Amino acid sequence: MEDAFRTKVQQFRRVGTMLDCSRNAVANLDSLREWIDLTAGLGFTTLMLYTEDTYELAENPYFGYLRGRYSKEDLKEVDAYAASKHMELIPCIQTLAHLRTLKRWPEYAPHFDAEDILLIDDDRVYALIDQIFSTLSQCFTSRIAHIGMDEANMLGRGRYLEQHGYHDAVELLLRHLKRVAAIGAKYNAAFWTGNHYVQVIDAYGTAHDYGCVYLNLEALNYGLASKTQAVAIMNFLSNTRTSSGSADTFTAFQFAPRVTMFNNVHNSEGGWYVAIYNSSGIFGTDQLQNGGANFYTMYYELMCRIKTYGADNAYRRLETLVNRFNIEHMQGGNQLYYGEKNQHGGEGNVGIWGEFPESGLVPVAAKDGFMGISADKDGLHITPNLPSSDMTTLSLSNIDYWGMKLNISVSATSVRIYAVENNSPYTDWSVNGTAVSGSFDIIVPIQAGESVTLSRATNTYDLSME
Repeated sequence: MEDAFRTKVQQFRRVGTMLDCSRNAVANLDSLREWIDLTAGLGFTTLMLYTEDTYELAENPYFGYLRGRYSKEDLKEVDAYAASKHMELIPCIQTLAHLRTLKRWPEYAPHFDAEDILLIDDDRVYALIDQIFSTLSQCFTSRIAHIGMDEANMLGRGRYLEQHGYHDAVELLLRHLKRVAAIGAKYNAAFWTGNHYVQVIDAYGTAHDYGCVYLNLEALNYGLASKTQAVAIMNFLSNTRTSSGSADTFTAFQFAPRVTMFNNVHNSEGGWYVAIYNSSGIFGTDQLQNGGANFYTMYYELMCRIKTYGADNAYRRLETLVNRFNIEHMQGGNQLYYGEKNQHGGEGNVGIWGEFPESGLVPVAAKDGFMGISADKDGLHITPNLPSSDMTTLSLSNIDYWGMKLNISVSATSVRIYAVENNSPYTDWSVNGTAVSGSFDIIVPIQAGESVTLSRATNTYDLSME
């Protein structure tokens, strides 16, 4: 009976528990070993240790001080014990909030924004996070880390607001995620194969590589991949034969790349099995998770083409998408024009509408990529990256920025910023050094690669004006 139960549980390649080792008490090593024995006997394969500041951090004596923190030797010992029981020990850490007990020490007060939330864009914070990743890489054999950034409800509303003014919390969170990911890039060698990132390495150290396309495109877009790696990834995706027999990662579906490149057979034949999903083993025509296409990934493909091959290459791909979209607007029920079936209420080989609201990300590539619009603490930046022909101008209307409603138009030779409304509480705005006010309308000549920035003359903010 015990063997039957263990076999059944092990159909899930990764299943485990997470122990809270941060609040009320920190489990001692004997307790951890007992828990590993218990859960390993039930067929579990992983154990996560939720540690906010309860582990030793080099050159940070107050990190976890008087908190019952684990030493490096403790973690290495537990990691080795878990491995002896065929279990993977995974760190579960915080890199944004839930660090209230750390804030009690004056040494760390400058690291915080509001409440228990770290101060984004502060170099001291990222030096601390780098030390955290360094410690994890030394103490855990797993190359997986659960990174918490949850419940940062007051993000950007404390010291950050005083220093930089108001910024959208989502913008701040994404920027922080990008920087944390960049730090993690130094510790990602285990997943790099030489021309792409492998999807997962299981608890036994076995890589499961199905040519995960969206994983590699997002890694490239958010800066995890170096320039050399970026070219290698795009060449791999473009030129490698998929399980269809052709190099069709970008051409099998006209509106998006494949999700994966290589067939995932049924679990009974050794395929990868996650949660309720078990592959039918039919590549590209049955389940979008196995060689199908998810529309939102076209945003990342376009951005990666702009960054790696240039705007002309991305525009040619965009034309393919637009031509496909014009047939039936990729909606109207199943099946679609070329027989694609949207996964909605049942299995399908594409994800476009219904439970795929992330499809709305695709047109944002015009703003982020071709128009090159971005915002940070230093202002609103426009760096046009238009193709050499066909798309001569591009405009975006009703952009809300610091109480202004802006219309922005770009061409290869100029950027126009028109303030349709200007209710900003500040009056010291300038565009590339030229003061502007009221319903200003300014055209700035540019050359290829140059930027235009709408910014304030000072970084001092009066919070009473918010």
